[in-house]
Amino acid sequence: MGEVVAVGPGEYDKKGRIIPNPCEVGQRIRYGTTGEYLTFQEVEQEGQKLLMMSWKDVCWIDEDNQ
Repeated sequence: MGEVVAVGPGEYDKKGRIIPNPCEVGQRIRYGTTGEYLTFQEVEQEGQKLLMMSWKDVCWIDEDNQ
C-alpha cells in the first residue's frame, strides 16, 4: 500500500486526446510488486524514498481510506 503524493495530467491516446489520470493526491493505493511488466522506479527526494509509476501499475484504489 502507498499514498499518492503527486499525479500527472494523464496520457494521450492514439488520436491525441488526453486520458485523465484516475488517481488523485492523497488516495491510498495498492500496487504490484513483482513481474517484468511493472514500470515504477525508486527515487529519493529530501531523504524520503518514493516510487514513480504509471497509473497502470496500480492494482486498486482504497476507496474507504482516502
